Amino acid sequence: MRLPLSVFWLSASTLSYEIIVIRVLARTHWQPFVTLAISTALLGFGLAGTLMVWSGAGAFGRRGALYPLACALAALSFRPVVRVAEALDLIPGLIFSDPGQWLSLGGLIGVLTLPFVFASYGLALPLLERESVGKFYGSNLAGACAGVALALGGMELLPPQYLAHVPSASAGLACLLALSHYGHRRSLPAAAAALAALLALPAGPVAYGPYKDISYALLLPDSRTLARSWGAAGLLEVVGAPAMRTAPGLSTRFRGPLPPQAALYRDGDRVGTLVLSGEGQDAHPPYLQWQTAAAPYVLFQDHPRVVVLGFDGGEEALRASASGAGRVQVIEPDAAVHGLVRDHPGLFPPGPGGRPFVREVGLVRSNARWRLGRGIADIVVIPLAGNLASAVAGFGGAEEDYLLTAQGLERALEELGTDGVLAITGWKQEPPTGRMKILATIGTIPGFQEAGQVRDKVRVVTGWSTYTMLVSRKRLERGGLSRLESFCSARGFLLWTPGEYGPSAAEEGREGLDLRPATDARPYPWHTLGAGLLLKALGGEREEVLPRMEWGLLFLVMALALALAFILLFVLLTGRRPSNRKGLPLLVYFGCLGVGYMVVEILVIKRSGLLIPEPARAAALVVAPFLIFSGLGSFAVIKVERSRLAGAWVFPAVALGTVLLYLAIPALLTAPEPFQPFLLVALTAPLALIMGLPFPLGLRVQSRDRERFVPWAWALSGYTSTLGSALAGVMAVFTGLGALVALAAASYLAAGVILVATRGKGSAL
Repeated sequence: MRLPLSVFWLSASTLSYEIIVIRVLARTHWQPFVTLAISTALLGFGLAGTLMVWSGAGAFGRRGALYPLACALAALSFRPVVRVAEALDLIPGLIFSDPGQWLSLGGLIGVLTLPFVFASYGLALPLLERESVGKFYGSNLAGACAGVALALGGMELLPPQYLAHVPSASAGLACLLALSHYGHRRSLPAAAAALAALLALPAGPVAYGPYKDISYALLLPDSRTLARSWGAAGLLEVVGAPAMRTAPGLSTRFRGPLPPQAALYRDGDRVGTLVLSGEGQDAHPPYLQWQTAAAPYVLFQDHPRVVVLGFDGGEEALRASASGAGRVQVIEPDAAVHGLVRDHPGLFPPGPGGRPFVREVGLVRSNARWRLGRGIADIVVIPLAGNLASAVAGFGGAEEDYLLTAQGLERALEELGTDGVLAITGWKQEPPTGRMKILATIGTIPGFQEAGQVRDKVRVVTGWSTYTMLVSRKRLERGGLSRLESFCSARGFLLWTPGEYGPSAAEEGREGLDLRPATDARPYPWHTLGAGLLLKALGGEREEVLPRMEWGLLFLVMALALALAFILLFVLLTGRRPSNRKGLPLLVYFGCLGVGYMVVEILVIKRSGLLIPEPARAAALVVAPFLIFSGLGSFAVIKVERSRLAGAWVFPAVALGTVLLYLAIPALLTAPEPFQPFLLVALTAPLALIMGLPFPLGLRVQSRDRERFVPWAWALSGYTSTLGSALAGVMAVFTGLGALVALAAASYLAAGVILVATRGKGSAL
């Protein structure tokens, strides 16, 4: 029992490290690098399989020494690897002109992959014991599920600089259990002492990349961190400095002072502004009325009811109060934000009752499709997010956003009363691709589809750096338009009627841009880089494309190319191939499984963003049931292979289950919100249970040349899983989530055909 437990804890260390790497990359580098976390993990599994292929059958014979060694190397590598990854400076904007950036990027990938190689090499060794495949495979997957829970628990409880202790402790425990199992009892005291010393080493300060917004803020004179909160969604910090003043979209005609401010950062990226409280300070700073975001309040003469979708530091709620709002509610899913507001009320200016202002607004936790009640608001506000540099560089182009899809905007409009207005504030870009994509999306919503409806119901107020789009449920009245025109005239803003001038969506599309409406099946409202322009950038014609480059998408393509290159090198350079007639078809079989499993998993993670907007929580609620129920499914492999259909039914069942799960997830939005995560797990469990069968089923079919075959299967599964994860990310952006359903179904159906064709009369099947 000690060896399965060791496998359990080693697998837990691997998955917890993978999630922690996501947090490290988000904090120290640009957000698009987060996509490399999954690829480096799976690449490590592939490289471990390659090492086993090269070492031959001798690895299995020496497993009593190699397995504990792999556990020890993994435990020792987690913390230094994280520190090295934090220290590497990467500037994506120079990646085409500075070869050193490519070396740094390669170094980052190589360093992050190293612990996965050690852990995966150890995890593969028990699978060579044919009669225990189901037991060890199940322990592996169950441990991975525990690793997800450990990582999320660590992110909620531990300061970020201590997160690497979690995988180190898990791998260290796996090493101690392995030493005991293989009879190395004399080494146990020294190993335990080394593990205790490793965990006792002090952690350094929180590290940020030099180009992160917070790095510049901390360089300001007398800057200091005023508050800090952390959780699964990231590290929140409030930084203030006497010189810190910001007002995006502020009119150049404004002549008043800006009040003392602080900035709110999530993983080092600025996400909002706090107007600091202070004695004698104006509760409603005048500058709030001189930004484009103040435009919707001009349309209402009474006391409008306001709903703000996302906490931006409280600035938008303060603007609503300054504009005479009768009631303000802020919808914010991040628990760390609620903790920040609860624990540091003195940071915020006092409201009319003398209490901190944010205590007088309703701060509600909810998902992207909240339900407060139809007609509950006069104004629904989607505030400015991120910073101008990130917006221009397209760093959000490859990130899902279910709020700005056609279905999400329709849901926001349903919250409005008859005369209500939806206000969307964004960064001004040239060409105005972001605005045009949102307008194209609005044009697909019922009530905006007929000719002239967008012109009658939509106006765009543009300043020097921001725009605010006003979308009304009914035709804008002349009185409101007159007040809006006066507002813009006094501030020097431009009031734009869609279709009045400027390039049309069709004309922009002919330039190679992707301005298709964003939908729940393709939730990328800030993706506008067409495939043709991307190919030009990769082919050397960069001058035209660089101003519009979407770096997140570029790194997805790079990960895909990396996966293909490693698969090719593996096939060409590894000469120890299985010799019997089933070997090659079954290797293709495991390749199909690697692609299919990852595509299904990533598809469900992306789709679950409808219910759970926090990416880490969404991933946990998908990965955990996938792993635990796949592990349970692997235990049933013997019964399945002895059934009358010999497991052939498994593959069409996975294909059908993927389609049904994809279609069923949006239906969960009608369920009470507290029950939605549990229903998601319940829907995922049957599919995950079946998906645990094909891998051990294929291993048991290969009765000959087993010691040579298993490393090949392990390596190919890792490489093709890397391929599947990268391919899923690229396809989701360009072709939508529906294409992932088709790819996953095709992969599993192809695997089923191969298995049936190769089982033969004399096989275990």
